[in-house]
Amino acid sequence: MNKSLTKVAAVFGAIALSVGVVSCTSNTEEPPAGSDGESSVDEIPTAGRDAAEAVEVNADVEALVPQALLDTGKIRIVTDPTYAPMDFTDENGDIVGLDSDIAIAAVNAMGLEIEWSTVTFDGILAGIEADRYDATFSSFSVTDERLEAVDMVSYFSSGSAIMVASGNPSEIASESDLCGKSIAVQSGTTQALEILPAIDETCDEPIDLMIMPAQDNANQALASGRADAVVADNALISYYAQLQPDAFEFIDGILLDPAPIGVAVPQKPEGETLTLAFEAAFQSIIDDGTYAKIFEAWELQDSMLDAPAINSTE
Repeated sequence: MNKSLTKVAAVFGAIALSVGVVSCTSNTEEPPAGSDGESSVDEIPTAGRDAAEAVEVNADVEALVPQALLDTGKIRIVTDPTYAPMDFTDENGDIVGLDSDIAIAAVNAMGLEIEWSTVTFDGILAGIEADRYDATFSSFSVTDERLEAVDMVSYFSSGSAIMVASGNPSEIASESDLCGKSIAVQSGTTQALEILPAIDETCDEPIDLMIMPAQDNANQALASGRADAVVADNALISYYAQLQPDAFEFIDGILLDPAPIGVAVPQKPEGETLTLAFEAAFQSIIDDGTYAKIFEAWELQDSMLDAPAINSTE
């Protein structure tokens, strides 16, 4: 599944253990706790970004964009760029990854320009609820709990997977083997809020859940031996295991709670919400082939959807 990632593993290696994030817009907020350096790479797969930037305005999509955004010509999008290959920064501090490629393609179809902001993951949805941002592309799973606070439109599917130190010294072979172990997860994620607590309820010996401010911190806890495993999105886990096979290992055959991933937007009255515009934009880039080109560039074709859905957890 990750043939092209293997080809570029050498230039991505610095990300796997980095704890830093680079501010890259005029609206960048505080970096993740513990950040003290830069997270960048020398080069990235460019086919997805090229395809996204080639998307032209779609009149049918543009007609669904709220007038307030059409008047400004801009859309405020927030992400946490510490989650390669979905969201991270290049050597220039620009936001890159599958999420940003999809965002650019969809927003181009709307006829708008993106005004990027960066926030730690567990603070993003509060910003969406407060209407500080118009949308977030940061690999959010669509869950019933999140739908109580925001609206979401799905654009790919992902489950959670387990990553261990190379050689699997903790001998984790199933989800029950997480019991009694120290497991690192990123704060605010589905893994931290739902998946690991649910597994813990089945354990005789409780899980030592290590909540980290950023994914890079969770990876570093595993690399340093403080954690026995990391649980995160399967695409992310596969990516890191490809990047540093001497440090990390993907536990094959375990996929926890597959779920759709979506863009989150503020809940607003009909005519002011972006849900219909994003649904139409995603469908338009699926239909014209841009969507497939982006997923192929990141070797994540298995995560593609046939069609987007509004506020659906299935």
